Amino acid sequence: MSSDKMVDDSNWLQPVLGSYQAEAVAQSLVRAQEINLRRVEEKEKKPSSWTIRAVIRPKEPLHAIIVHHTITSMCKGEIACWTYISQGMERVGQKEIVFTVLRNTESERKKDFPNDPLRWIEIVYSMAKGGCRVGEFEHTDFQVSDFLGRSDVSWIVYCPACPIPNVDDFLLPRDYLQAIPLLVAEAEVAEKYGLMRTLGHLGASERWFPWPPWFDRYRKPCITAAQMQGSIKEEMQFQHVKGLSCVKKGPNIILRVPKMSEPLLVEALLRHSPDQAFPLNTVHHINSDSGLLWDNRDPQPRGYSAGNANECMNLNYFAFCPVMLADETWHKIRNCIQNMRPCHISLAELQFLLRLEKPSVPELTSLFQSLLNDSHRLTVKTPGAMAKQKLIYIDVIWLNTRKGDKKKTFPTGHPRLGMYFVITAVLRVEEKRRMKVINGNVI
Repeated sequence: MSSDKMVDDSNWLQPVLGSYQAEAVAQSLVRAQEINLRRVEEKEKKPSSWTIRAVIRPKEPLHAIIVHHTITSMCKGEIACWTYISQGMERVGQKEIVFTVLRNTESERKKDFPNDPLRWIEIVYSMAKGGCRVGEFEHTDFQVSDFLGRSDVSWIVYCPACPIPNVDDFLLPRDYLQAIPLLVAEAEVAEKYGLMRTLGHLGASERWFPWPPWFDRYRKPCITAAQMQGSIKEEMQFQHVKGLSCVKKGPNIILRVPKMSEPLLVEALLRHSPDQAFPLNTVHHINSDSGLLWDNRDPQPRGYSAGNANECMNLNYFAFCPVMLADETWHKIRNCIQNMRPCHISLAELQFLLRLEKPSVPELTSLFQSLLNDSHRLTVKTPGAMAKQKLIYIDVIWLNTRKGDKKKTFPTGHPRLGMYFVITAVLRVEEKRRMKVINGNVI
């Protein structure tokens, strides 16, 4: 099966792609390449679903799965969507991309999916192949006359993987980035007031926490710069440190610093005058279930959440204000940040915690991938009932080892990881099912 739709030529992308090699990307789209569509061999699916495979670059290979499915929205009821799932990005060191677009059921059939997300997948692939990869909460800014039927799409933001209702798990990559388009007005707010301000208002507009995974091609901007005027963020110069997040959990205010952010946070602190406020933009933390919003139409911040949950509130920014802290308290905080040590400080009715986070599964996977080859492959026996001559061949790691365990020795090449390993294991049994192993136990 093939489609009469074709990847457009270089006129489709009159770039501005930030710091990326836009001309090279445009040149990669010069050829008018047919997208071959093939039915996916599927498991049992709901009657409303429809899945095909698009061949974007057959020689690389770069493909995409396109799934037609429904999502139940609190604002719109049941909506029909197309979700595009890239296949082949990992070969060039890029997380896979997932792009969800709302379908207009009045004028579009299931098979009338737009090609623009497929072309965007190819653009991200081309950038990654040239060494320009994108990660969580990064974005690509561009200017085109028509993207998904609109002339005012300005940013594509790459958000962490989030659940997509009615898309089978076996179709989704283990780890991926969700592409979220922002309109010109929304990108202006994100640029001046922080990305989480825009994503938060987008989530609230659809009553979907933390943000809706789909793009509605007919929606209005969820927030504008005029509605942000008067924000405290206009009075301070906020530092952007990639990966920082902050949550309020009960009386605790927790600033979470992932491993990759540690040197960036120290550098930002050392650049900053000790007697000035030290404000930081933060991003969404995966464990949060609610957030705060503000705009000048309502003087009081308002919250939005996943259902009725409010146990772990995400904070979109955090500011240390020396004039409001005792000198010794501020000195202790600065010292802990400079030396990257956790700290716990009581502040009136609240507790402040600086928490250093261990590397995530994707970070460890990336770290170990370069070390793993046939000579590094490990073999471990499973305990209990699983130990009947069945072996686990470990490819990439998810194990939390214990000190003194002489059997589990693997070169980390990273002194901060200590004895922590994360391993994805393949259990060689009849079905060759993927299983996780923690402390040698199959779960």
